[in-house]
Amino acid sequence: MKIKTEIAETHFELAGNVDLSQVLLTLNLRASVQGERLDSLNRLLELDLPPLKSYGANALLSWRKDRLDLSDLEVRVGKSKLTGKGAIDNTGPRPGAKIKLTAPLIQLDDFDLGDWSPEAREEEAVHKADESEEATKGAAEKADQEEKFANLSSPEVLGKVDGTLEVAAEKVMSGKDELGSGLLTATLNQGRFSLDPIKLNLPGGSLFFALSIKPGREASEASVRAIVENFDFGVLARRAKPDTDMGGTINLDVDLKSSAKGLDDLLAKANGHFDFSGHPVNLNAGIVDLWAVNLIAAIASKGDEKGSKINCVVGRWSMKDGILRPETFVIDTSKIRICGTGYANFKKEQLDLTVAPTAKKGEYFSLATPVGVKGKFDDFELGITSGGLLSTVVLFTTSPLHASLRRIVNDKLPENGQDICGMAIGPEDRPRELPPGCRHLQKK
Repeated sequence: MKIKTEIAETHFELAGNVDLSQVLLTLNLRASVQGERLDSLNRLLELDLPPLKSYGANALLSWRKDRLDLSDLEVRVGKSKLTGKGAIDNTGPRPGAKIKLTAPLIQLDDFDLGDWSPEAREEEAVHKADESEEATKGAAEKADQEEKFANLSSPEVLGKVDGTLEVAAEKVMSGKDELGSGLLTATLNQGRFSLDPIKLNLPGGSLFFALSIKPGREASEASVRAIVENFDFGVLARRAKPDTDMGGTINLDVDLKSSAKGLDDLLAKANGHFDFSGHPVNLNAGIVDLWAVNLIAAIASKGDEKGSKINCVVGRWSMKDGILRPETFVIDTSKIRICGTGYANFKKEQLDLTVAPTAKKGEYFSLATPVGVKGKFDDFELGITSGGLLSTVVLFTTSPLHASLRRIVNDKLPENGQDICGMAIGPEDRPRELPPGCRHLQKK
């Protein structure tokens, strides 16, 4: 038999042999599917699929009784190509699938999903007429236009099959940046979805990520674990601006346990820690220093090639029952140190943060106004904190006195931030007090 067809802007091809006798009852087919957008199959499959572009897959299918084997399997998305094998066993309470793939190259740009999410609100069908055409359509046709699709993370979809997927990549690219080799293992078992692990062997560092969650109408155990060491965030900067020379490293240590119905409420009951540190390269402190450093001195040094630089960013945050608080939150430049305190409440989706600068040496007529960020996550306000304007005026007018005293006693923070930039992150040795230059703040 040989079948070629096109359905929902997708090309299907089947070719091979089928034995329908009751004794043998076997199927051996070469099957392939390809299309320009995977989500063109939404209506056919009644699923909200990701908008992968220029995709394709082909394999040799061998079916006998309750087992389907996939050999010579090849999957393509853009320039990324994966090969391997798989099997689907239908002898248990649910079909069980196992797929193992390897790839000489994975280009992350090929998997850019835009604003699509597996938990996004159900959307209307892909093909809609514009408003002028809809005005002329009948009620039945318009109802068909508004058809809804099931999300991939819904318990109804996840509960239909168990399976494992292993992907090993010899090279992972992000645009022109080479990230190293990678490994992904995903499992689905009785509706629980796990990524354990995702690994990237970065040049000079590594990335580890694990996730476990069981979406449903009732909350169940969920967890997130992430460890990133020496990730070059220039990769992210170049995605936004390809010709930038901005770079540096990011370190991350996240360990959260929660009880959640889905990804969107995982943080609402989370407990654990969320730590990060960054050491920028070719990133000027710029206007940040105007906040606290002598305005005249900052303007005078504007053309100085050795102008102020951001030394590091360090954040060690603890989370308890959905409320995230900084134990240490510092942005250190060669001229000032900016400290933060407050909280982010993921239950109520509210935040209340205060950041305040401290000049590293006494400056005459220095500004050091605390700034607050307060409100809902999607509707917050940025402004001077209560009493901040008055304290700024007092500090500004008395700066000749206290600046002179600071210079006499040499009470200043190190220009290179060495007392804070080397701070370790992770579960050990959690900070008990605010770091130097931040102790004037009161924790909220």
